[in-house]
Amino acid sequence: MALARVLPFGAAQATFAATIVAFAICAFTAMWAFAARSGWRALWTIVLAGIVAAGITAVSIHAWGRV
Repeated sequence: MALARVLPFGAAQATFAATIVAFAICAFTAMWAFAARSGWRALWTIVLAGIVAAGITAVSIHAWGRV
């Protein structure tokens, strides 16, 4: 959602592009989780990435309103 909101395309094109990128991010996240030294490191890295994405989304909603 954060990526779709910051892309400079129309709503449909931004949603499509963000969905395609999300599949790559999910695959990378799965590989990272299995390659991490511990389960806690994998968990906190993924949680931190989610917090950053939520922050970007909240700021964009506050700045530009809901779409």
